[in-house]
Amino acid sequence: MRGLGWIAGQNLTIVWRSAEGQPDRYTALANELVKLKLDVIVVSDGPGPALQKATGTIPIVSVGIGSDIQDVQNLAHPGGNATGLTTTSDMPLAEKRLELFKEAVPKVSRVAYLSDHGTTRAPGAAARALRVSQVPIPVNDPHALRPALAFLERQQVDAVFVASDRFFLSPRTQIIEFAARRRLPDMYNFDTFVRDGGLMSYRVNFADLFRRAATYVDKILKGKNRAIYRSSGRRRTSFSSISGPPKR
Repeated sequence: MRGLGWIAGQNLTIVWRSAEGQPDRYTALANELVKLKLDVIVVSDGPGPALQKATGTIPIVSVGIGSDIQDVQNLAHPGGNATGLTTTSDMPLAEKRLELFKEAVPKVSRVAYLSDHGTTRAPGAAARALRVSQVPIPVNDPHALRPALAFLERQQVDAVFVASDRFFLSPRTQIIEFAARRRLPDMYNFDTFVRDGGLMSYRVNFADLFRRAATYVDKILKGKNRAIYRSSGRRRTSFSSISGPPKR
């Protein structure tokens, strides 16, 4: 925003709110923000639907619209009061993640697939094409991770593939240490896992999405609401991949 001429404290006021990882707070926070009569609201992923229910007039710029596609009425022509940048659906990314994983570790043939509540589907089509079989390991809550890893310990797998669920960010150390202890190559969505010792990750570059979201906010603040809604269909997605040192 500074690069576009907006400086916090001078010609721009920024109000921060966070649900702190608690989705049940989305509605209350959305109503609170609407009462402040802001000029534009920038939201990352999950809270989008709650905000749209709270207001049909305040412009909403959503950064990282994924599977929760109700954030906008239509990706090519958002309409209404919401627009933003998409991360694309999870499945194409999961398939690409598995493809890159197979390129990096060609001998992988049986993969443990950890997912939260089974909400993220395993990349079945890509797995079949790559001749990789999958062992689904659903993890229902934080307390279920330990028994899930104990179950995984008894399986004959040669790699660990973790779904894009944010749920796994908090207990990531347990997963990374488990894979290292078993000498299993591991693939993740968030690069945080790699910085903490995981092998590989591949995901949308959220830093770039936020930078480009600033151009949407800039146009809205300058009174070009309708123009941004019509033109926002010309989206791009940005990706970043990162890998750590090979496991010994």
